[in-house]
Amino acid sequence: MPAFDLPAPDEPPVLGSRALFPDLAARAYLNHAGLSPASRPVRAAVTAVLDDLAARGAGAFLDWMEQRERLRIRLGQLIGAAPTDIALTGGTSRGLIDVSTCIEWRPGDRIIGFAGEFPANVTPWQQAAVANGLRLDLLPLDGFEDDSGDGLGRVEAALAQGDVALVAVSAVQFQTGLRMPLASLGALCRQHGALLSVDAIQAVGALPLDMAREQFDILATGTHKWLMGLDGFGFAAIGPRALARMRPRVAGWLSHEDPVRFLFEGPGELRYDRPIRRR
Repeated sequence: MPAFDLPAPDEPPVLGSRALFPDLAARAYLNHAGLSPASRPVRAAVTAVLDDLAARGAGAFLDWMEQRERLRIRLGQLIGAAPTDIALTGGTSRGLIDVSTCIEWRPGDRIIGFAGEFPANVTPWQQAAVANGLRLDLLPLDGFEDDSGDGLGRVEAALAQGDVALVAVSAVQFQTGLRMPLASLGALCRQHGALLSVDAIQAVGALPLDMAREQFDILATGTHKWLMGLDGFGFAAIGPRALARMRPRVAGWLSHEDPVRFLFEGPGELRYDRPIRRR
């Protein structure tokens, strides 16, 4: 099967055009920051997968596995990450839950978050704190909306106290649209040896993000907002600094090296000792 490309629309997408949403009932739809309706190209992509599975069954499996790898390349290009940094997930929460479960926490570690964040970027860290004897401190967002520098100063003061393992922040605050200074936060985290984790669901697809330039170590997002995909799909990016502090506590059969080899290479290849991939 050739690489799947979205079908070309009858006319190029134009801001405000309904051409890609012929079945949308609302006269005006202004909630892409909540849930985007499914466009014709998205519906066509889903139909292509289902039609191929209906026609070929297991014969379609490897082709769509290859499509997943092509998708990782595209997503890496979107956020300035390597394809091997990209994990396909069920959404923002799933990515953050897996990350928080796999980090090698030390007793007494602190996590810095922010009051007013969407719960998807708080609850996983709360659960990690309970399970691992950590402390979660939620700082106010005051001082980020203006040029006072008080917000960054407050983060720097918290980092300077020591024992901060991770700072968790949304790239864009869901209540106000405030765009957080990721590059400045990333620089502070590296200066003090902490990881920076970014909930990017209100940014990716609408704003440029670059993992290397902005120095964040973890990104998690879903696709149903500005990426205009479907609910229940998403991806996470795990940079090398974060990966070095993680252990594969969340793993399935496709997490092994050469996971499908035993299906095609005959007797004796069904083994359970293949290492879990470190990427």
